[in-house]
Amino acid sequence: MHSLRKIMANKTVNLSPEDFTEFQKRVQVLQSTGYKFDHSVVRLENGTFDILVSNYEDHDWDHLDNLHEQAGE
Repeated sequence: MHSLRKIMANKTVNLSPEDFTEFQKRVQVLQSTGYKFDHSVVRLENGTFDILVSNYEDHDWDHLDNLHEQAGE
């Protein structure tokens, strides 16, 4: 899976079940560092997931990837 920056190239993305599982793991790592990452998830009938990130413009995606790497994930 790509970095969060690449995954979240847009405010809303559609993820496969596999990518959604990886996305959830990355969000959990960020939240464990105290980072607030508000987002909503909608499971679609075709089994994919639409992710909408709140305050999209406020996130420093490179910093988030660095936090994830520092956590050893």
